[in-house]
Amino acid sequence: MTVGLMLPTYLDREERLPLAESADELGIDAVFTGESASSNLFIDLTWIASKTSTVTIGAGIANVFSRSPSLIALSAAELDGISDGRVVLGLGTSTPPLIEGVHGLPFEGPVSRTAEYIDIIRAGWTGDRLDYDGDFYSPSGGRLLETPVQDEIPIAVAALGPSNRRLTGAKGDIWLPHLVPKTVLGDLAEDVYGAARDRERSADAIDVYAYVPTAIDEDIDAAYDRVRRHVATYAGSAEPYRDAIADAGYDVVMEVHRTWQDGDRDAAAQLVTDELVEDIGLVGTPDDASSACSQWHDAGADMVVMNFPPGSSADDIRTALAAVS
Repeated sequence: MTVGLMLPTYLDREERLPLAESADELGIDAVFTGESASSNLFIDLTWIASKTSTVTIGAGIANVFSRSPSLIALSAAELDGISDGRVVLGLGTSTPPLIEGVHGLPFEGPVSRTAEYIDIIRAGWTGDRLDYDGDFYSPSGGRLLETPVQDEIPIAVAALGPSNRRLTGAKGDIWLPHLVPKTVLGDLAEDVYGAARDRERSADAIDVYAYVPTAIDEDIDAAYDRVRRHVATYAGSAEPYRDAIADAGYDVVMEVHRTWQDGDRDAAAQLVTDELVEDIGLVGTPDDASSACSQWHDAGADMVVMNFPPGSSADDIRTALAAVS
């Protein structure tokens, strides 16, 4: 059973980063961290690389708007050297509120931009001169002087819609789905695998690292409520998540979205059913944790990346890590 940890950006740095050391000591397979207005992904990952020895460290995700592809390639390559070859580079588009509201950049061409980033990053890692004519970036003649320890750092793509899933199969190594119910995970992964086969790539070489909202607690009602709120936050505020969950057969998220948009967030969370919580999350007591992880593996996830909703303390996360390890 392969398990990862997504470090929650809502915790203070002093609480968040040492969780990576706990994961390393417990034999957890990977630690991912994202970024927002409160954290810088590559700075956090450098700290983690210096404090751990075996755990894979993942950018989960670096967005394809706020840094050039060459800077991401250079950052990942240097981090790969610092960590002795333990890096997975996750790429994604992030969301319009972060890209437009924080970085002041137009949220345009997200899928085609991601495709260009992957091409340029891979070319940069070879150490050869860059010669690429893209719609967004056209590096010409430059060369990156830092190359990875690994022959090629695995690239993971945070993809929700079908076009982005097909891009993952065409150019990526790992699919990072978030808030995808396990009952449809295998069906959606077929878009990834089919695109790989169309490019004469091996579908078996592409892994699925599922970001799963997790709440492991002796108080099972409290665990369900944390995941309920997490689902409502995403489905209520972001139409792509709302529509993806509805497409999986959960029409209730349309009402969740309306209620959230009306400003009654507590009521929106309560509309999220137990059935949806169980299908989209990893929820239970510490005794249930291993079995719950196995259900996700059986559904097609090569790695279960535990993603802890707000309201989870550092101690809650350590309890879950110990339970699954």
